[in-house]
Amino acid sequence: MNPNFIPVTERSNYKTKDIDMLDAKSISRVLSNCEEEIFTGYESSRGIYNEKLLRKYISFSKKINQEIYENGNVNLILIGAGTSGRLCRLMAKVLSPLVEDKINIIPIIAGGIKALVRAEPNTEDKVEEGVSDYLNHTKNIDRSKCFVIGVSCGLSASYVKGALDEANKYSEGKTAIIGFNPIHLATVDLGKKIQILNPVIGPEPIVGSVRMKGGTTTMILIYALVLSSIGTSRNIKDVILNTFKDSKEALSKIRSYQEVIAQLINFGNKALQSGGSIYLLGSSSYGALCIYDAAECPPTFGAKIDQVNGYSQNGIDDLVYYPNEKKEVMAKEISLNIFKENTLLKLTKKDIALVIRNTGEGAESISEILKSKFKNLYLMEVISKGEKKEGNKRNRNVVFVGDWKNNFQKLLFIRSLLVQLSTGSFVLSGKVYENKMIDLRITNKKLFLRAIRIVSHITHKDKDRIKESLLKSIYEGKVTFKTNLEDTITLSASCENIVPLTILSLVYPEKSIESLRLMLKKEPIVRKLVLEELAKLK
Repeated sequence: MNPNFIPVTERSNYKTKDIDMLDAKSISRVLSNCEEEIFTGYESSRGIYNEKLLRKYISFSKKINQEIYENGNVNLILIGAGTSGRLCRLMAKVLSPLVEDKINIIPIIAGGIKALVRAEPNTEDKVEEGVSDYLNHTKNIDRSKCFVIGVSCGLSASYVKGALDEANKYSEGKTAIIGFNPIHLATVDLGKKIQILNPVIGPEPIVGSVRMKGGTTTMILIYALVLSSIGTSRNIKDVILNTFKDSKEALSKIRSYQEVIAQLINFGNKALQSGGSIYLLGSSSYGALCIYDAAECPPTFGAKIDQVNGYSQNGIDDLVYYPNEKKEVMAKEISLNIFKENTLLKLTKKDIALVIRNTGEGAESISEILKSKFKNLYLMEVISKGEKKEGNKRNRNVVFVGDWKNNFQKLLFIRSLLVQLSTGSFVLSGKVYENKMIDLRITNKKLFLRAIRIVSHITHKDKDRIKESLLKSIYEGKVTFKTNLEDTITLSASCENIVPLTILSLVYPEKSIESLRLMLKKEPIVRKLVLEELAKLK
């Protein structure tokens, strides 16, 4: 395939082509190198500083600002699926206290609150659900006075397009979409009514993993657009540019802690390789980030549901945005109290637990956990210079000190740190080949097509043969051509090691799926199994 026709968000980043051969510190370094492209751009693009896009950001913020000036307040819908939807929810909770009654922020995620904790298969491909969710969330407000920002990192989510198209029937000129591909590489037709805010920030460090740079940039743009719209119109540009500057400063602080991050990555890898689990425990400010990072590991790396676990100080109360959500039953326990009562005493030397605390939060619940005698328990604190450290002598403490200008800087920093930790741990445990995920969990059409591209790159086989082998892996050796793609994706979402099995079935065509599973059990690093045979396939 001509690489110019592949969406930028699905391309390989040359900076990380050998990430699977690096040590933990070098992994952290190259991940930070890639994140810089948010600000420096990719090829001829200038990233988020692109002048044409800067004018678009200002124009959209001015529309919101004008509506607030004329009517006193405005409704703003943030809608997305998967990582994008989780970050819409996160930013709504972060921004609502700052905008007060000027903006009523309405976050929508495909699959509802349950999708915050566990990836919901196939949701981003369903136009009708995007339409339905938009209509349900706006049934009691004047839709003509609503602004809508959709987020689809690849400009590919039919769910988001459906919602925006429906919104344009009521509030034309008040819709926008955030994404990171040039318009001609979008896989959905966005038409002319939607304002397209699409900085080209380069390929992800791990191919297609838009939770990384795409997620970070989503947070920055939403924060900049919303915050700039509540002041005076003449200050909009300055607020946007200052947000970009502050965000770059926050992310650059990661480099100062690469030794520490490398240690954490090695600890995470050791837990995964030994059959243990990673536990991310956050105070209220960071609990959602812990839960979201854990939720994204199964679809990203094909991780088992309990390999990475996220908890928040107040459990579901730290996630809910709408009152009726409190009654929802989550797919996993997410409360620190439940962790303390049901899980803490069961941890073994194979596991690792990281407590991530903001200054002054979770004094009682976190202090109780820190009294544990579990040896692999680490406390991570984010504090400003001059603040008192709240560490516990029983635990290994990691303190991140900085001249933090606001809580958003801290949030960006912690999210980037968590992404580096989980990504680095899975890279070292053999979940990627070069910089391509080879054990992703196929939960939608986009990931099904990505799986085919990954296998093609490694094995050099034609698309039809790869698709046949992929179906064999999903259906345990029984090929069927009668099952439609939606049913296949639903089944594959619950299957283990689909892409590695597909690769190995093409490298070792005489072996059954069962025998290939045994090979993977003995040696989980696929590259070691493939490297010798790969030369024969070229």
